[in-house]
Amino acid sequence: MNPSSNKRKSKRVTFEPSTLQVSWKSHLPGLRQSEREAYAFILEFLEEEHMILILEESTEILMGNMRQQAMFCIVALSQVNPPFHLSQKLDLVNVGVSSLFSLPPIMPSLYRRDNASLYLQTVQALDDMLQALVMDGMNPDMLILQHFLEIILPWSLLSDKVHEQMRALGTISRLLRFICNFPELSHMEEFSMSGKLMSIFGLFCMGCNHEISIEASEALHYLFKILVLQRSVKQKTETILKDLQKHFRGAWLASLQDLTLFFKKYLTPEERADMIMVSMEAMTNTSRHDISAASKMLKMILKYTIPEIGKVPEIIQYIYYHMNSITETTAQKTIKKILYLLSQYYTDEVILTLLKIEDQSQKGVCRPWEILASFPKGYETIMDYLLQRLTPHQRSKDQEPSHRTEISPLIATRAIHELLLEPSRRMEVQSFFSSLFMALLFQISFLVVEVDTEISQDQQHIAEWVDPISSTVEALKTLMRSSGYGDYVSSIQRHGGWWLLVNPERHYDGVTVLARSLVINNCWHNRPLFSSIIRFLQDPDCKNHLTALVFLTELLQCPDVAALVDDFTTRILANWFKSEEPAIVKPLLQMLEVFAKHENMICRSALCHTAAVLGWSKLKAVFAEKDVWNILGALLEQETNKALWFLKQCVALFKSPQVPIRWAAVWFAGQIIQTLDLEEIDEIEEAYTERCGLLEETLAHSLKSTSPDPIAWYLSATGPRPSCSPLSFLCLCFSPKAHAERL
Repeated sequence: MNPSSNKRKSKRVTFEPSTLQVSWKSHLPGLRQSEREAYAFILEFLEEEHMILILEESTEILMGNMRQQAMFCIVALSQVNPPFHLSQKLDLVNVGVSSLFSLPPIMPSLYRRDNASLYLQTVQALDDMLQALVMDGMNPDMLILQHFLEIILPWSLLSDKVHEQMRALGTISRLLRFICNFPELSHMEEFSMSGKLMSIFGLFCMGCNHEISIEASEALHYLFKILVLQRSVKQKTETILKDLQKHFRGAWLASLQDLTLFFKKYLTPEERADMIMVSMEAMTNTSRHDISAASKMLKMILKYTIPEIGKVPEIIQYIYYHMNSITETTAQKTIKKILYLLSQYYTDEVILTLLKIEDQSQKGVCRPWEILASFPKGYETIMDYLLQRLTPHQRSKDQEPSHRTEISPLIATRAIHELLLEPSRRMEVQSFFSSLFMALLFQISFLVVEVDTEISQDQQHIAEWVDPISSTVEALKTLMRSSGYGDYVSSIQRHGGWWLLVNPERHYDGVTVLARSLVINNCWHNRPLFSSIIRFLQDPDCKNHLTALVFLTELLQCPDVAALVDDFTTRILANWFKSEEPAIVKPLLQMLEVFAKHENMICRSALCHTAAVLGWSKLKAVFAEKDVWNILGALLEQETNKALWFLKQCVALFKSPQVPIRWAAVWFAGQIIQTLDLEEIDEIEEAYTERCGLLEETLAHSLKSTSPDPIAWYLSATGPRPSCSPLSFLCLCFSPKAHAERL
């Protein structure tokens, strides 16, 4: 195996000298005579297309010292001006590494003692050459080191020969040890391989070959030392170095513990991402040992709260495209854990990346949404986050978002739709059904009625994929189906509700149909929906308040929901009369009708609450004193077509044990009868004749009351039994003339 770009020919490595020829010739005038002779000697071989001195010997076996002498020559030349160009240095490193690493294993049976010594001298010569070439003036250049590592690392990663891996790791280890001797390094901020090196060395530390593990452990130790010297606080440097020294040449577990520490404290976000990527790549290998080592290392570095990580889209893309090739159970769990953690800390990046990948590739290859849905707590967290992103226009202008708002409402809607399609989390959907239902409905209203013209780039991307309104409606349908309300979706369809919902002119009719379907079918979530709407209406500046009021008006037709109305609710609703907009007042007046129908509301306190709800400017004078008689009169005036229904309710309350209720019921009945025409009076006269006894009993009971009951007053003046019928008596008792005489 030869990871370098050189070609083998006649058992020797040839060299293409184009870059060396031009650059070296141009700098000959600046050299001393002896240096010119050395350059000329090398150029003579290059011009004649001979091999450079490093490659003069065969790679089959180490026989002479030509290599080491050539490398020593390069070391000497590197100390003079002009210095080697980067391309020249890389060519020299490539040739030197290839010529040495390609040698067969140095076996005692094949080499005499002097041959072994020659090999060690040649290794030393290579180390000297690398150390000389990595220098930039008085300090090592970390960018040059990075280029060197890109040449050397393939020998450890791609080779299947142990001796080649050991030589590569040993060379890197000694080069890093050399760099540790310098307190200042050039271009350290631009050195970006720390994460990759940590992962590579860490994996080799857990390798099954003990010698390779030792070499990797030493390389990891010196890498740690460089990072401590360059990135730690000076006061802590000495203490950390002492701790590292204790672990040096110790058990590989101690090295991995250090690795976890350095992952969190000494790597940049991008370097941490590189470390994760290299480990994930190892999980796609065929070796179960490599997979196990990669899984173990990832578990260790991600065991606790993860620090900031860069290149999240690249990590997600790798998971997406390689998930199916990772078949080992432990590795699959580790990959899922990584996706889960990233989705918790970098929800925006994860969601955006997944959606963009799915737009660019065929679905079905990998379903990352299934992975996200496989973690119950994670699923809830992501859905809650998307719910917040779904309605950014509902937040106050002064309220700053708590997260990076990269996800637009349309993207959030699409992501929610994808997650709702996963059947494994039906129980979790129930917990946030009401909030998500109203958020999607508000989003539809926002798109249909307000028609936001400021569309972000991400929104345009989604708009090209599918119509925003249609996609939001589909998400709402999917939510209902996922919650077991598939029949409701069909019912709304039969009544034209979905069509009305997307029609700008009939949108609120569609909202009514949607709410009515939930009421008629006695939806289990009606009460939670009521609570969500009331919480939403607490904010006087909230958007889509008309949608909320229209929906609530219909929802209150459910007795269980109406029973939840209390003082707190009525105060919230009353505040909305301040707008004095007819479109808002209309649903509020309709709510009054619902309150009046409810059996637990024709008492005085409930009517006073209703009066508070109806605190509209046109009725302020009437409601100022909260007079029950004026309130009932105003109600009858507003709802004349409900007169017969009101009368039925009044008669039902004639037998109430509470005197104020009987009093108000009888009085209101008299007021109602006065609004009826003769035909209606004759019709109900016959129907209520059978109840004469009830009325008489009520009137007689009123005689015992000490309150200024108008019925008691009338009976005390005319006798205990009126000669007229009950309804006629009520008309007489509470006619304007009789009322005036009573007063």
